[in-house]
Amino acid sequence: MQIDQEFLRKGFQRFIQAAKGLPDRVPISAQIPEHAQRLCRLSTQDFYTQAIPFVKAMLAVHQYYQLDAVYLFYDIYNIEAEALGQSIIYRLHSMPDLDHSRPLIKEKGDLEKLVLPIPTKSGRMPFVVDICRFFTAYTGLPALTGICAPFSLAVGIRGYASWIKDLRKDPQFAHDLLRLITVEVLIPWAKGLKVACEERVIIFAA
Repeated sequence: MQIDQEFLRKGFQRFIQAAKGLPDRVPISAQIPEHAQRLCRLSTQDFYTQAIPFVKAMLAVHQYYQLDAVYLFYDIYNIEAEALGQSIIYRLHSMPDLDHSRPLIKEKGDLEKLVLPIPTKSGRMPFVVDICRFFTAYTGLPALTGICAPFSLAVGIRGYASWIKDLRKDPQFAHDLLRLITVEVLIPWAKGLKVACEERVIIFAA
């Protein structure tokens, strides 16, 4: 695949200027991992576990559509949950999904049984580190990627209905879960990712 370095550089600069409120125009990007996987004829297992095919596919499709910012979207709602032990379903033609029939925290007492992930090492965290590193090595640009936001992760490992009931009927438990997710999982993960990528990464939460 031929990489247009100048095109990528201009798109990234437009993204940075937009963050400052000073772009020449609004930068355009898209959340397209499933589309990229399909266009490049990669299996779900390969696309979401192997860094080099993932990055090359995302770059190729972004350039094909002439998009400005290359967001390294993957199944960002799953990485931390999977690292905690939540079961994941790999489907044939779509991104992996949480097994919502088997929430990790089925009973409130399960919170005490959680085994905290090792930042950058547990589950598919190494895959995220590798796609960011390879993207930077391949393009010379910082990687734009994401982590799961606290509320989203709570829904993922507790289940939406149970989590909403917790917020209403047991706010202390909800607070304890959010604190653990934020302080013990997401912050160490974000910090570890930045260190592993030598600070050449821009992280958002969704």
